Amino acid sequence: MDLESADLGQSNFIWLCECLIVIDIARRFFDEVVSLVRRDSLLFSDHFTADGTLIET
Repeated sequence: MDLESADLGQSNFIWLCECLIVIDIARRFFDEVVSLVRRDSLLFSDHFTADGTLIET
């Protein structure tokens, strides 16, 4: 389904709005985590870790 679809009824519209809200909350959380990591000088340009696993960028 796309936004130009004729079957974009009220329930689909509400579902899309809820998805966008969840995405916005996740983005704000991620941005805050990155901000905290930068503040504590824990952000490196060549790699990062997730749960102790080194991930090269």
